[in-house]
Amino acid sequence: NSSNKRTNDFNRTYALYKLYNEFISRYKTSLRIAMINDLHNKQYQLVAVFEQIVTLMESVELDI
Repeated sequence: NSSNKRTNDFNRTYALYKLYNEFISRYKTSLRIAMINDLHNKQYQLVAVFEQIVTLMESVELDI
């Protein structure tokens, strides 16, 4: 139902906000360098990690 979808969308948005504020913003410069290196070396390890985070967020109901 649409109210569950809105709740899930809100939870997902909130989780991304928390992830950004509590982790990514602290390491923004290091992460940017690491991601550039990851793509340049064609390792795609960070890409895989972010894909897993998104997949996990889409597959479970978040309880934050």
